Amino acid sequence: MVNEALINGDIVRWARERSGLTYAEVARPLKIQIDQIRSWEYGEAYPPFGKAEDLARLLRIPFGYLFLSKAPSDDSPIPDFRTVSDTTPTGLSSDFVEVLDHALLQQDWYREYQEQDSALRLNFVGRSNIQSGPEAVARDIRSYLEINAELRRGCRDSSAFLTRLSDNAQGAGLLVMRSGIVGSDTTRPLDVEEFRGFALTDPIAPLVFINARDAYSAQVFTLAHEIAHIWINQSGISNPDPTDLSAHQIETFCNNVAAQVLVPSSEFNAAWNMLLDEEGFPAKLARTFLVSSLVVIRRAYELNKINDTDFFWLVTREKKRIAKVRKSSGGDPMRTLLSRNSRRMTKAVLNAVRQNRLLYRDAAKLLGVSNTRLPQLLRKRID
Repeated sequence: MVNEALINGDIVRWARERSGLTYAEVARPLKIQIDQIRSWEYGEAYPPFGKAEDLARLLRIPFGYLFLSKAPSDDSPIPDFRTVSDTTPTGLSSDFVEVLDHALLQQDWYREYQEQDSALRLNFVGRSNIQSGPEAVARDIRSYLEINAELRRGCRDSSAFLTRLSDNAQGAGLLVMRSGIVGSDTTRPLDVEEFRGFALTDPIAPLVFINARDAYSAQVFTLAHEIAHIWINQSGISNPDPTDLSAHQIETFCNNVAAQVLVPSSEFNAAWNMLLDEEGFPAKLARTFLVSSLVVIRRAYELNKINDTDFFWLVTREKKRIAKVRKSSGGDPMRTLLSRNSRRMTKAVLNAVRQNRLLYRDAAKLLGVSNTRLPQLLRKRID
């Protein structure tokens, strides 16, 4: 039949198994029989184009994938530093792969845009390495991005602190993207257990992505952790845990840097000495430094305020107490857009459209919005 989509059944099977869906879970939303799915997978029949498009959307793959001769590799283009119980998780979800692919697309475009404007290389990318030591790198990051007690005092909570940290990083030239969903699809939340962030280093267009499904205080630590990745010029996927003292060498280093960026030893010691009662110090000092209680426990241990037994007991207790905060991407649409794409990236894309350097449809694709939404954005002023 002319209307048939001559798809590759092996790709259908690969995508279905990759998404974790059963035959019934595919057939039900497509309003077809289970036998039809099987016949497509075994190449005994082909779906109409409309059904093939619906199938691709359901399996969360580009429509063109259905016609490939073999399944694309699931290998990540950047190092995977995630650990769970001292092991590296196997495989990456289609949601993560889509988010990473789009971030790489945005980074490529932004790099070219900056090069056309003769942008200079950013001197903080790769200005340090592991041999520099976490204390020196943390001190350099705090100085460069103006992260200090005065900045914290100007923030009412960890959410505001996260925004200020992000703004300072973007002011220095970083693309900071925070989202808890795939693109603009609220039905596809990102899994915090899979990843909390990733870093894509580049001398002109360094990019960090933060999983916004996590609690704000946890995002603060992840942002500092990913910034450390940029400082040592090491791209990677991360699931940073401030209490993990035996992670991959790179992750351990970036955890050390992040903890010292957010809670400098001199300030921690001063705050500790001000405590009238050390009981309940994790919560008290977490409010002071606008970080999670786990970061505070780590610093107390590193600075010899608590012993091994206290450290492991407190970590176990706090992890049981802390419930991850699942947030939607709701709220002010413009603020959500700027957070998801980064203020710096959004401003560059809209300026390129105004200068006739970028087509409307390409701009909409880069920002993950509809073509009809773009004119509304162009009327906005982004400082």
